[in-house]
Amino acid sequence: MKFITYSPMTSKYVPSRQFSVPQRTFGPRANVLKKEEGYVIELEAPGFSKSEFDIRLEEEVLTISGKRTKEETNNYSRREFGVQSFERRFIVPENILDSEIRASYENGILSVLLPEKKDPPRRVEVA
Repeated sequence: MKFITYSPMTSKYVPSRQFSVPQRTFGPRANVLKKEEGYVIELEAPGFSKSEFDIRLEEEVLTISGKRTKEETNNYSRREFGVQSFERRFIVPENILDSEIRASYENGILSVLLPEKKDPPRRVEVA
């Protein structure tokens, strides 16, 4: 199976191994794992709370976004990192059970489980 990333520059779905992101936005790095029960997408997203994530599946496009809801009021004299809002899109296989998608967030890693439908083997009669 190949995951495909949406390219807003060309408005086409483009095969990608790197899950490319437009340069002007923050896009967390992602891992895609194949497990017995289905696929797991892991996003590196430290500094968010669980309520700041939005995960949607529309047709075969899984959209994962994170939006910062609180303003930091610290008075930094130098700041080299911060948390920004993001959005990532993934084309998922047709055999995903959309009603059983689950997500968890622990230690800065958002994990989304995409369970697969288990179709029994089909016997074909020879005519």
